[in-house]
Amino acid sequence: MPSVKYSAYINRYSAYQFLDDMLIRRFPADIGPGQQIRACGPATCRDGDLRERRPILDLLEEAVARLCAVETDDTAAMLQAAWEGFVTAGAAGGLLALYGDPSDRLRWHTASPALVCAIDVLQDAPSLPAHLPLQLDPAEGHGHHLDPATAARIRQGIAAMTLALATILPWTAQDAPHLGDARACRIGASLATEISDCYRTPIPPLTS
Repeated sequence: MPSVKYSAYINRYSAYQFLDDMLIRRFPADIGPGQQIRACGPATCRDGDLRERRPILDLLEEAVARLCAVETDDTAAMLQAAWEGFVTAGAAGGLLALYGDPSDRLRWHTASPALVCAIDVLQDAPSLPAHLPLQLDPAEGHGHHLDPATAARIRQGIAAMTLALATILPWTAQDAPHLGDARACRIGASLATEISDCYRTPIPPLTS
């Protein structure tokens, strides 16, 4: 569960309800081809209108590029880039939890509460643009097991995305026009560090 420090920012949703609605909470062993991952990301809008399915690695790379292209004093644009970064990282983590190796489920168990808090605190930022995307249906998310090399690259992509958030958001917090924007950036940066650590730290092989 989220630490007490961040618990105030998930009042509108319990963590597990939010995971049910937006991220991945359950990992059924019998998921088959054609079943969509329920996750966050910039590939669909709130009305559920799907865009073209794209590889998650492409989406991660583009999210990092968008984040790095935004001027740190453009609070609204930075909050939007941070939103897209967190939801893309969430989609990638959920994809790994479903189709990666068992260690990825442990990573997701640790990282997903921080993602919940990050998304929730960003929703409270006054300068966050409205009607941002919430869901992603990645090309890989249809019953296909991820090979070790691809899974490793996705982990690296999540780590890079969240490390960029942890590095850049504090600069935006300094110039934010509203206290709520600055709070969202500071807490988002701290949570991004937690998530990045989950995917940068090796997990020992699981034993039965």
